[in-house]
Amino acid sequence: MQHASIINFHTLWTEKCPKGNSEKKFPDIDDFSATDLALFDERDCILSQKDGGFYFEQFGERLQYVTSQNLKTDEVFDIYPSVTQNIMRDMLRFCFQHQAGLNRVSRFWVSHRHVDVEWILLPAYDRAGELVMIGGSVSFADHHERDLLVANSEDIERILVQNYLSVGGKLSLQQLSIEARSYLAVMGTKLAIDNKEVTIRGEKALGGAAAIAAKVARPSVLIVSDVQPFVPYITRLASRYNLKMVETLHEASEILALDAIDVLVVSEQLPNAQSGLDLLEKAMAHLAHTGLVVLLEDRHQKDDDVIEVGGQSIPYLTKPVGEFALRQAVELAAKTRKTKY
Repeated sequence: MQHASIINFHTLWTEKCPKGNSEKKFPDIDDFSATDLALFDERDCILSQKDGGFYFEQFGERLQYVTSQNLKTDEVFDIYPSVTQNIMRDMLRFCFQHQAGLNRVSRFWVSHRHVDVEWILLPAYDRAGELVMIGGSVSFADHHERDLLVANSEDIERILVQNYLSVGGKLSLQQLSIEARSYLAVMGTKLAIDNKEVTIRGEKALGGAAAIAAKVARPSVLIVSDVQPFVPYITRLASRYNLKMVETLHEASEILALDAIDVLVVSEQLPNAQSGLDLLEKAMAHLAHTGLVVLLEDRHQKDDDVIEVGGQSIPYLTKPVGEFALRQAVELAAKTRKTKY
């Protein structure tokens, strides 16, 4: 668990769990006040299981806004691509079957940028005594009015961390469906039980869902440089990465302020006599979780090099830069960057 609101809600839930010899293991939904759920800033929810699907019994206004669904009637996973809907249901069904909680960190595509979001869902009882999941989500980015999930988009969610909470029982992720395990493996998801990372037996990836998992797992890359030298292979780069490319410091700063970028590739010299070194200096000081690649001008007559800074590898490439060298550098920077989660 990362975000303070998530940690605080988990603590609240733990305090409300029945003590002693109570027949009930979990709190009732009425034990939670509006103030308790305000931790999620109108992104709270209560989920129930009905006829093999999952539905919102309660939801915050901001959650309704960002999903653009009719949450009163739509099944929770209707917004996902059809080939992944059952896999997403499997992951939540595991919680109902084993009376477990779920803490997830995901990178969502919200129509114009990527936003990192943390969820928590914990078991509780509704007024009829049926098991439901109560919790909500918080964003690591400031709210933007254009943040809207695009229904059925293949880019909708990249699951970074899937942390199941045993809440007093024993869990084995081998009990998770083969399809769900395969999907998470292809996506590169960090799997955990009670915040402790676990490794499960790998499975063969299946069909179209695996293709979607591989696609959303691609690093998000921002190149800040003169575009012209990249024209011969920019299409291939765009098929390999979630790629954005700009030529000015102003454009780059706007993107970095809004979007979650895995790797920043910055040229020493930019068009209009701008220096990319200013951006590099700022990135090294303030973007601790972004990998860096530096493109040097050929006047330096230096061989390509890699500098280690705080355990992170920063490749320095001398222009002209070939496609293979750039790809190697981006993948090294993505692999060795410090991660939040």
